[in-house]
Amino acid sequence: MKRLIFFTGGLLIVFLTCCQKNTTVSEIPDMIVYSGINKTLVNINKDSVVLSCGYILFEIYKNPKSGTSDSLSIRIIKNTVNLLGDCSNSFLNESNAGVPKALDENTVISDVGLWGTTDGKYDLVQFTGKGVKYLGMTTESISANVNSKRYAWIRIYCSSGNDTLKIIDWAYNNVAYKSIKAGQMQ
Repeated sequence: MKRLIFFTGGLLIVFLTCCQKNTTVSEIPDMIVYSGINKTLVNINKDSVVLSCGYILFEIYKNPKSGTSDSLSIRIIKNTVNLLGDCSNSFLNESNAGVPKALDENTVISDVGLWGTTDGKYDLVQFTGKGVKYLGMTTESISANVNSKRYAWIRIYCSSGNDTLKIIDWAYNNVAYKSIKAGQMQ
């Protein structure tokens, strides 16, 4: 009788173990972390915003490559100060030239696309005069030898003359490797 009970119990454990459902990232509910920024830069100016990995500097500057001495450009400079140790940000690019892509609301931000992977300066030419647009971004950190990437967006407005930049707000999905839609707050 004891053998039958042990055998039946063993079969039950094997059955339950084999039939467990593996949860995929897409099945985990979104955990959106949202924050308002509300900074405005006018004329030649720069200011940084604190995001989950560190500071990102936004800058309006005179662009000597533009051909006229009074032409202004807007750029972002990644990770000016890193807050969380081994952490970095990447931006969704329009092309291999490292030009960040201006996204419309509800555009899915995920591993699909060209991502800028090195720290540097990125001109926001795709945003000039387009109204309110979104900058797709990842925050990636390594802790305890585990790589963790989170998708995010920053909502910005860039005037047609590049003399005004509004950094409105931002959000990220706190579920590692799970996409977020531009403008998603919940």
